[in-house]
Amino acid sequence: MTARPQKHYVFKGILICLVLFVGAIWIASGGELVEFVKSSKPETAPSYVGEATKNLGHRSWGFGSMNQAKALLALINSDPGKAKYQIMYQTDVDTVIFGCDLNKEVLIRLHQKKNGRGTHETWKGYIMERLAAGAAGGSLNDTPMGKMPASRHYF
Repeated sequence: MTARPQKHYVFKGILICLVLFVGAIWIASGGELVEFVKSSKPETAPSYVGEATKNLGHRSWGFGSMNQAKALLALINSDPGKAKYQIMYQTDVDTVIFGCDLNKEVLIRLHQKKNGRGTHETWKGYIMERLAAGAAGGSLNDTPMGKMPASRHYF
């Protein structure tokens, strides 16, 4: 019989991921770590308000970018008009949070392993185009302007 983590450790891990997600959006929107990229949102586009979050529960380790993009697009389509969307799920090795802020034109993915270490990736601009490409089996780096990769940071 395998030992299961105590509930407070799981909650603590999810809370840390949420803090890192918010911090990554802050860094992406105004920090020095992210360079400016032309926004795909028209200058006259309205500001969005509110948030939508969905916990997908436990998924296999190979859930991958394509399924993440599909799940995030499904959430956006099910509750349009929000500013922020995020999905989260747990695997046997880590907790993943994948989301976007449409007002700031930023897409974020966090992976936190059970030992507290992990990565956060930030894509700037062309959020809906990146998600469509990812959901179709392409890359989140694909934009109308060509490949624009994420910045990746380790913690």
